[in-house]
Amino acid sequence: MKVLVLVAGFLGVLGFVEPFFEIGDVEVSAYRIASRADSLVVRLTREPIYADEARFEVGGITVEPRATRSMIPYYFASAIVFLLVGFIALVRGRLSGFVALPSLCAALFALGGWMREYRFDRDLVRDGHPALLAVGAKLLLLSGLLGLIGSVVVLVKREAEVPKPPPPPPEIPEARVVT
Repeated sequence: MKVLVLVAGFLGVLGFVEPFFEIGDVEVSAYRIASRADSLVVRLTREPIYADEARFEVGGITVEPRATRSMIPYYFASAIVFLLVGFIALVRGRLSGFVALPSLCAALFALGGWMREYRFDRDLVRDGHPALLAVGAKLLLLSGLLGLIGSVVVLVKREAEVPKPPPPPPEIPEARVVT
């Protein structure tokens, strides 16, 4: 299970740099949102994350700049938790229930973030806008599911401890014969 949680962390990091959603032909990744790489980043709702211009249109959606921040980069903090928990479990030799609790919380946070953005995506598509969750969102979902499975399995059925090697036999002194 420790390897499963570690893989969930790597998938989350990969999902951070992949496009999270597409509006028209604009692909926006969580990294692009967090780094504020350009002024053409918009949220799936009709509110922009930031912009330098007074008003612009992207994918058929008119965007007006406001001081709102997207939550999308924060969802990928779960990947850091998965990586830390996975590395700690590898060093210790097993994933214990106490160490699995942060992983469980991070998995629920990642899944909740994906569901929130999926709801926004459905609302935009229902209104007739061309919005689509992309590869980064799918990797966030997969990362959350793998972290959830790994954490729940460890909490339900504990991993066996790695057996310690038996101690070496005691040294027996050689007998001396006295005549």
